[in-house]
Amino acid sequence: MDNKAKIRQNVLYFFSKKINHPLCPPRNITLTLNYLCNQNCVMCDIKRQKFDKQFEITPQEIKNIIDEMVQMNIEELVLTGGEPFLYPGIFEVIEYAKAKQRKVVMITNGFYDEPLARKIMDSPVDHLQVSLDGSNASIYESVRQTPGSFDIVTGNIKRFVAAGKSVGATATIVRQNYQDLLNIAHLAKRLGCTRLALRPAHVSNADPQNHELRDCSFWIPKEELEILANACQKLEAFNKKTNFLDFCPGVSFLPQYFQKGHMNSAGSCFIGFTRLIISYDEKQSYGVWMCHDMIGDIRRDKLKQIWRGRKARQVRKQVKRCRQSCLFPEIHEPHLRNLVAIFKNSDD
Repeated sequence: MDNKAKIRQNVLYFFSKKINHPLCPPRNITLTLNYLCNQNCVMCDIKRQKFDKQFEITPQEIKNIIDEMVQMNIEELVLTGGEPFLYPGIFEVIEYAKAKQRKVVMITNGFYDEPLARKIMDSPVDHLQVSLDGSNASIYESVRQTPGSFDIVTGNIKRFVAAGKSVGATATIVRQNYQDLLNIAHLAKRLGCTRLALRPAHVSNADPQNHELRDCSFWIPKEELEILANACQKLEAFNKKTNFLDFCPGVSFLPQYFQKGHMNSAGSCFIGFTRLIISYDEKQSYGVWMCHDMIGDIRRDKLKQIWRGRKARQVRKQVKRCRQSCLFPEIHEPHLRNLVAIFKNSDD
């Protein structure tokens, strides 16, 4: 997409939010393939969710989604989990999406053996976004709780970069690693990653609206927020020189987030317009999720009908009234808040 087309798209998103109705298709579809994972992260409760594998989405159902993406002119497919490379038909799905000229992004932990790593290198996947939660084995494995995984993951990142793959890193911010964030950024840069995405942990990543902080061992406590603020200042100084960090609200907001469990509304929530999220809904099916509720079932309805349907309109109204920010990256589009910002951002 050229710059002129991006400006047009962003202007349409701006007015979509104003009238609370989508005037253009979302940028991408994010599809949760499974709740299976080969790591045991302190901040993740995905593996504790009820997931009946017999109702797992099939490769043919994903191909149907990709066909609908073509019809709706949605360019990018983001595949996540769990760990998406544990999905049995993953390479069949990637090949089909690329045959339909869709961009494919994988959200992955990077923890796999050499044969699987080689298959990934040989695949036409466009971008790998790899979790990197520590700059050394001790910190990384205190978060990921998988002995020996740090060397394997960093080794795979090196292999992917050397093979010419686009690789980004993501650091989920928790008590165990927040003082290591600058070191993580330097490591990601040395490894050849395109950027480092910073994502503060949710109290429950299966329920981002949950702000109950009791008994949360990975949460940064109030007495350590000043240390976090100092770490954020160092990150800001680093980013001014490198523009390497990806965190739309700005790292200075992190202490506020960990103090409350959410941020105050920044007026930049575009979750009902820029992203379409599909995940297993525990009712033996796959639903389109929009922050407050499921708005449709892909096994019963077409995506276009769901995206423009009555339930979607109702939930968009709820989202518009929301005054809390759960910090899902897809909801924060500060450059879309006004037309001046849209055109200024296009010149940067």
